[in-house]
Amino acid sequence: GDPRDTHSHGTHVAGTIGAVQNNNIGIAGIAEKVKIMAIRAVPNRSDETDADVVESFLYAAKHGARIINCSFGKNHNEGGDIVNETIDYIGSTYGTLVIAAAGNDYGRNIDSRQTYPASFESDYLLVVASTNSRGSLSFFSNIGRNSVDVAAPGSGVYSTTPNNRYANMSGTSMASPTTAGVAAEILSQYPSLTPLELKALLIKTVTKVSKFKRKILSGGRVDLYSALQEASLNK
Repeated sequence: GDPRDTHSHGTHVAGTIGAVQNNNIGIAGIAEKVKIMAIRAVPNRSDETDADVVESFLYAAKHGARIINCSFGKNHNEGGDIVNETIDYIGSTYGTLVIAAAGNDYGRNIDSRQTYPASFESDYLLVVASTNSRGSLSFFSNIGRNSVDVAAPGSGVYSTTPNNRYANMSGTSMASPTTAGVAAEILSQYPSLTPLELKALLIKTVTKVSKFKRKILSGGRVDLYSALQEASLNK
């Protein structure tokens, strides 16, 4: 399909992950040497189907994607376990880690009130809540002590939009690519990491926040510097 962005969301996500650094233009993305594969899974005015998601995941993984960012979600899961099984398959077969937004339902606990793909239980899925500029959980961010793995900045994120413009956006849709960018930068320096090793590293090296303890699995925000330090000790 046509991957061109019609409502700024995808361009904003892409800039957070990998906008060119040190060129004195706009913003700097998190990952210095990342390559982004643009795949359109979500229609302009409706939810993505599970078939859309499965086909997109398979295409990306088969064509070399080590990380898939999912800044989308929905309450209805029409395909049973097909998306979860696909995440398992691409993780074990192609070494792909899927990173997904926890959702923006104002503190909804997705352990008990599921949203998809964030509530799936695949070991190859990392789910991200949003934090604000004070380091607290964003007021809109979903939580889940079992379903949400880490938190990352997602409030008032300044990034790229179409036609060479920039804007602030907020949501777990912004926190997920922040984490994807961190993951990509780690992989660029330690490419032998498996998806399960990368996920464990991101969870282990968070900056702990006491108020997160009962709300997300890791109890903290992703920390690129700490993750790189930890990875260097185990290379």
